[in-house]
Amino acid sequence: MRRLKRQVIITLQRRHDESVRHGKQVQTGDLAAFETLVRQFQDMGVGYAHALMGDFHIAEGIAQKSFFQNYRDLNKLEKPAAFPSWFHRYHPTVHCREQGVY
Repeated sequence: MRRLKRQVIITLQRRHDESVRHGKQVQTGDLAAFETLVRQFQDMGVGYAHALMGDFHIAEGIAQKSFFQNYRDLNKLEKPAAFPSWFHRYHPTVHCREQGVY
């Protein structure tokens, strides 16, 4: 059990480190790094928007808008380590408000 717990912690830390690295690369204009971030956080973005909206297709559109907005605003993010929570809380919420839900 301890070994499994340690492996999970190592995997989570590795993913976190990768998202920080990709966030920094996107801030320098690296589109491939942004593509990687989209793949990494797409399910989270759609899932969160779906939880707020209750409609999967609308949630996909909200997630897509969120990623476009995120790309434009990433230079404002001072701490790339905060990317996951920043994306999760801010962008889908903004677009759900546009739909009059949140």
